Amino acid sequence: MLQLRHMGQQRIASLLAPPSLQGSRYVVPDTSEVGAKERLTAKIPPRLEPLARTGYRTATGRQFRAWIELRQRMTARDPRTLTDHIRAKMAHDRRPILTTFADKIAVREHVAGVVGARHLSTVHAVTRDPGLLDWTGVPREFVCKASHGSGGAVLVWDGADPGARLPEGTSTVGWQRYVVRPEAADSERIVDLSRRWMSLEYDWWPGKPVVEWAYQDIPPGILVEELLLDADGCLPTDYKFFTFAGQVRLISVDRGRFGAHTRDVMSPGWDRLPVRLGKPPSATPPERPRNLGLMLELAAALGRAAVDFVRVDLYDLGDRVVFGELTNYPDAGQAKISPSSFDAEWGRYWPSAPSGREDAVVGVR
Repeated sequence: MLQLRHMGQQRIASLLAPPSLQGSRYVVPDTSEVGAKERLTAKIPPRLEPLARTGYRTATGRQFRAWIELRQRMTARDPRTLTDHIRAKMAHDRRPILTTFADKIAVREHVAGVVGARHLSTVHAVTRDPGLLDWTGVPREFVCKASHGSGGAVLVWDGADPGARLPEGTSTVGWQRYVVRPEAADSERIVDLSRRWMSLEYDWWPGKPVVEWAYQDIPPGILVEELLLDADGCLPTDYKFFTFAGQVRLISVDRGRFGAHTRDVMSPGWDRLPVRLGKPPSATPPERPRNLGLMLELAAALGRAAVDFVRVDLYDLGDRVVFGELTNYPDAGQAKISPSSFDAEWGRYWPSAPSGREDAVVGVR
């Protein structure tokens, strides 16, 4: 009996141990060269692209990715805290609507249908081929970003650091954000960056500790849209509404995202909570936004479509409220919450039906 129990423990340990990528057919090839994936798929008909993308993942460490997913499923049982629930959502929730939320192009139609197109930013261009971008009608300040990941953006803003520059090469570029002045926004470099981002997968890459499933089937694309600025001509405060079953329970207020990044956590009634959610809080509490009431209504409406949980990011520009994004997995479930009692308290807000189960998704298509 003891021997069998020991063998069982060894079997579990072997399942949880990461497979070796060295000396096997699963060795991750060097894909750092610009356009490696593009060359693999350049002559593939569009209808075969999903199959090609699957094959590409297989060639870049699919076994290791499968181990990460297995580990997530085995460790995402009986979630109690908010962090536990976010990780369980990554491991088990496979509703197609999560992919819509994560797709920066597709989500616009969803948002327009729920709260109206007036809350969307102005789009100047959308393309699946960065080389076809027409810069003629693009204003002096703008944002160019990838549709299938988090990050992967160029912000062109007159208030950027005068010395900031776009990288000359893209072989080492990941999912970074770049903020530059218009005179430093070389269109050819933006196109090169866009091509690089379109060649990358965001759901998982070698070294990433989790698999973010919602991103894996998003068609890579590039979105060029207006640069949102506040009344002072500065990048606006980012208001992130954590909604549980359509009810806002807490608000993360992010300021200085491209410098001294601070994050204050507020209640829906605008009381600052004594907690650190990943980033340090600011020295002074943020002022109550002019359109807080409207933002709470919009966040609740968008949150109801998620059934269990989603983070709704909005911008208050004074004369209008603009949608930012819908986030399925805030900080990929990796943010440290201190004190941990808040993590446990927020976990109790999560709806009782498990993510991705039939009773949790009634009415969602």
